[in-house]
Amino acid sequence: VPDRGAPLVYQYSIDSSTGQLRALTPATVAPTGGDPITAMVHPNGQYLYVGHLGTDGIDMYIIDQTTGQLSQNTPFNLAGCSGADEFVKHPTLDILYALCGNNIRRHTINADGTLTHIGNTGGPGSQAGGVTISPDGNYMFAASQGANQVRAYTVDAAGLPASVGTIGTDQWANRVVVDATSSYAYVNCWNNSAETVRQYAIAPGVGTLSDLTPNSVGTGGDPLGIITEPTGRYLYVANSSSNNVQQYALDSTTGLLTSNGTIGAGGGSGPRGMVVLTEEVTD
Repeated sequence: VPDRGAPLVYQYSIDSSTGQLRALTPATVAPTGGDPITAMVHPNGQYLYVGHLGTDGIDMYIIDQTTGQLSQNTPFNLAGCSGADEFVKHPTLDILYALCGNNIRRHTINADGTLTHIGNTGGPGSQAGGVTISPDGNYMFAASQGANQVRAYTVDAAGLPASVGTIGTDQWANRVVVDATSSYAYVNCWNNSAETVRQYAIAPGVGTLSDLTPNSVGTGGDPLGIITEPTGRYLYVANSSSNNVQQYALDSTTGLLTSNGTIGAGGGSGPRGMVVLTEEVTD
């Protein structure tokens, strides 16, 4: 867990029976600079990458497979990424994309977990908020809060994105998520005049976005978190102002969202980040 104010990265074990967190010893590690805000674990579970809002560079950690503790990789920090907002890994290639300011930086993930910068792609516009890649690896989407738009890209076999245009959103576009079939995209728009999730169809083989009808659904609060679950049946939005989670069913034929009601976000306030835990169950 990156703690922007400290600045520290907290590390925990997860109790396999209860799901409860237990602080490791030591409970924290120090990043290279201030305000760590973005963290991504490599899908193989061996490496962690941390980005900073105001400090330049991406920190690279090794995760001990027995204890879960973090240690600095060598080198520890890769310079060049300022204002890191989101990291995403290509689903099949060893490439990490980092949204840094208004650039999408591409990095090869080396066998030892270190990163090598291999190029930049122009971002979505001012106040870039989030970047994602479709599950099939063919498309990339990035949102601009300042320009109220989403930029769409095709991604070639080498992982290189190429812009195919933009489409408008409601006020203050934040993140983009894509359904499990790589057919639909959704953007949370959190300005209090909007408070919506915009709904788009992805043109097969082209990657451009077009509005569904209706083009949005209301969230009932300022939606600062959005996720889909891996089977593609549901979508969830964390409403920061109303301290709840809006739940939607996702129609796999039309892409349209239907409200499944809300649930409280617990005793805290201002919920934002969410994850879905998946596990294989055998009879």
